[in-house]
Amino acid sequence: MIAESITIPMQYNNRVVSQIKVDGFKDAPYLKEIIIGEALEAVPAYTFYNTPLEIIDLDSVKEIGEFAFYNTKLASVTLKKLEYIEDRAFVNIDTLKTLTLGNVVEFNFSRVFFGCTGLENVILENNSAFAYENNLLMNAAKTVVFRYTGKAAEVTVPEGVIKIDGDAFRNNMNLKSLELPKSLRFIGDGAFY
Repeated sequence: MIAESITIPMQYNNRVVSQIKVDGFKDAPYLKEIIIGEALEAVPAYTFYNTPLEIIDLDSVKEIGEFAFYNTKLASVTLKKLEYIEDRAFVNIDTLKTLTLGNVVEFNFSRVFFGCTGLENVILENNSAFAYENNLLMNAAKTVVFRYTGKAAEVTVPEGVIKIDGDAFRNNMNLKSLELPKSLRFIGDGAFY
């Protein structure tokens, strides 16, 4: 029998389960749900690489390695305690629609969520690292636009923004008019691809 759902316990053989092995579930063809114990603090590199994973609760996770969720089928991701995340942790997840960020460390959004072009909603909960206004996800200082998640034909990037990061408006087929601020100095690779 092939498991579609796996529960990772808080303890195994009287030891706390706080981490999964690197590439522990890589290429598991039927894995759709992972239920993890509250003690799990780290998801290392390639853990769920190229799996059809749809559901996982990451509330207790503090560290995520590169390509940990590459090409999965997650529809939403909630990160509440994140202290460290490597570039490319969530790559090519076109099913990802909602991202909730609690009080997490600042990270380079475009590098961590590269290719997640279906993102429609960002929820910030007690978050001091990012700002989200008018469907623009920005750094807290509102000087860098990481991603536009809306569907409007006309968008105004606010004054004070000095950089539009790569991928910020990627695959946005609705965009017809973009008003840029005088403060803008840099536009990242592929920002409007």
